[in-house]
Amino acid sequence: MKIVAVIPVRMASSRFPGKPLLDIRGLPIVEHVRRRALLCKTFSQVVVATCDVEIASVVEGYGGAVLMTAASHPGALDRVAEAADYLECTHVVNV
Repeated sequence: MKIVAVIPVRMASSRFPGKPLLDIRGLPIVEHVRRRALLCKTFSQVVVATCDVEIASVVEGYGGAVLMTAASHPGALDRVAEAADYLECTHVVNV
């Protein structure tokens, strides 16, 4: 069994645009979330799924894995579903 955690992230949130890169105690929020997901030893891999190059650059700068997805997704689950198409795993967890 191979379980992959997918963290769907985008900059254009309607309630708080730019939130994923907001700095909290020296790290952007997306990196805090990614690091917490890495603590779960059940996950074989943790991937950030985004349509934003800015987010991808930050995550990769911290050594994280990124899958670029379409900007047209109406919701986070659609982004996770697209990412799942590219992953070799038995299960996907939306984080």
